[in-house]
Amino acid sequence: MPGKKRNFDHSSKRRRRESPSRRSPASLPFGESPDRDEGSIVREISLKILGEIRRNESFLAQQFEKEFKNRRNLDERIKGKVVRQVQSVFKSQRFLHFALEHGEADNLSGEERDLALILSWEVLNERLRPAEAQQILKKVSWETLGEVREREEWLELSEVEKIAIEYSLHDELVSKWIELFGVDRTRDILKYFDRTPLQILRVNTQKTHPADLLAQFRDLNIDCEVTPYSDSGLILKKYTNLFKLPAFHEGLFEIQDEGSQLIGELVDPLPKSQVVDACCGRGGKALHLADLLKARGQVIAFDLPSSQWKLKELKRRAKRAGHQNIQMELLSPEGELPEKFNSLIGKTKRVLLDVPCSGSGVLGRKPEARGKIDTKYIEELSQLQLKILNRFCSLVSPGGRLIYSTCSLLPQENEIVIRSFLEAHSEFKVLPFEKTRLGERLPQLITKGDPYLRLFPDWHRTDGFFAAVLVRRPD
Repeated sequence: MPGKKRNFDHSSKRRRRESPSRRSPASLPFGESPDRDEGSIVREISLKILGEIRRNESFLAQQFEKEFKNRRNLDERIKGKVVRQVQSVFKSQRFLHFALEHGEADNLSGEERDLALILSWEVLNERLRPAEAQQILKKVSWETLGEVREREEWLELSEVEKIAIEYSLHDELVSKWIELFGVDRTRDILKYFDRTPLQILRVNTQKTHPADLLAQFRDLNIDCEVTPYSDSGLILKKYTNLFKLPAFHEGLFEIQDEGSQLIGELVDPLPKSQVVDACCGRGGKALHLADLLKARGQVIAFDLPSSQWKLKELKRRAKRAGHQNIQMELLSPEGELPEKFNSLIGKTKRVLLDVPCSGSGVLGRKPEARGKIDTKYIEELSQLQLKILNRFCSLVSPGGRLIYSTCSLLPQENEIVIRSFLEAHSEFKVLPFEKTRLGERLPQLITKGDPYLRLFPDWHRTDGFFAAVLVRRPD
């Protein structure tokens, strides 16, 4: 029933076991004409991507890359529409399910449910008439879909429930945000996440200068401007296929949000030193650190064996960027560091822990994370984050710095984790953000009485980030 807590992810255990070959997405009805219109082509590709994610629980970015790689001749405009449609479905998935409940759509198979989500988004956003949707999928009463906010079940919902359903979040997360930010600001943050994410670049200063790349882009009629906070960032004002630009293949830039760029600057690597990036992922921050070292130091990038594909991606990106000072290593998730890294213990001046987190600060770029964030998930992550801190803190040299960062807006993953760590490690203390070089350069990011860096989407127009700088006391 509407208003009760329920799992709004449309992939049930039964559906996950469903064989991908049971029914091809192409077998669902899209009309009789072989020369389908652009909308039906976008719908078909979107349906395939949704099905892959439902069956394999993969990331959107991976699935887009895989699908477009198989469709190299697909028009760029259509690719853009597919991306926007799939992201929009994820951003409004819980509301779409709520609307479909009142469209007599309870008896749908997995792929039919995916199709119903796409069609309901198109109908509610006036991209498709209800009668047209009825021709495609007859099991839903499309004419009544748009009346959902007028129904008694909707009007009886609490403010928390309405916000959670509208933005495809768990009620628990919305309650936490309202406690932190209030109702109006919570809505402002979520409205920002529902916008089309801006394309932000970080210029590779080993190969060019931001002003030179800006001029090069403007010569190509690409409308862009410098970022307000990052020293090496550019903002594109209109969507551009960056991967076709010669500047991309020459390694002159990386795609990286401005907030993420500021984490690299906060690390402040010292020349001729070793920097450890212990949770490197696909390597955006590792590449930035290599750039900041200007080939006069080394970045050691760790990640788990399950993330081997990410390190392969980092290797490819490092080659394109011309960075030869990144050492990539796989580490088991448990136990002591291998003996070959003993030389790092107590000798590393900068250790970055950009830990796995809920992603509550990047829900605009990763809408698939919206349905995962509940109290249990946050508790599991906070335990993992503390574990990572405890595992890698021994690498930091006396006077060296441990930089802890998340893309989360939740205290449970941020200052509460730091507080727990400091209670067990008196050898560390917090270095207030205002006393870092980044804080001195950007005093507008300092919050009075707060020793941490916090970036908020509604205030700073970046992804949401938290960062703490911890200094190891001298022996």
